[in-house]
Amino acid sequence: MTRTVTVIQAGGLGGLTRTTSVHIGTIAQEDATAIEAKMAESDFTNLPNMIGAGAVVPDTVVYEVTVLDNGQPHTVRVAEPDLPTPLRELISLVQTVPGNFDTVAPPGR
Repeated sequence: MTRTVTVIQAGGLGGLTRTTSVHIGTIAQEDATAIEAKMAESDFTNLPNMIGAGAVVPDTVVYEVTVLDNGQPHTVRVAEPDLPTPLRELISLVQTVPGNFDTVAPPGR
């Protein structure tokens, strides 16, 4: 199985965009298992493309989480105030797991 999880975190006071990706097959097995467990706990593949009201207050952090599973993407977009706990924990794991690919861009890029 080829699975990649990408988290785009944008907004906030600085307006920076942080993009973090992890390829499940290239990280330590215990980290891969933890990410897979959080995806299952959040029922990620059944989440809607947009969680919450959709209206974003200025300076709110917005997350876009995409799981690419054997070439099939599923993307969920959610603002910080509407972020369910299991999805928050999945984002945290992806952003901190050793072996991820992480970039930060200034606003507008």
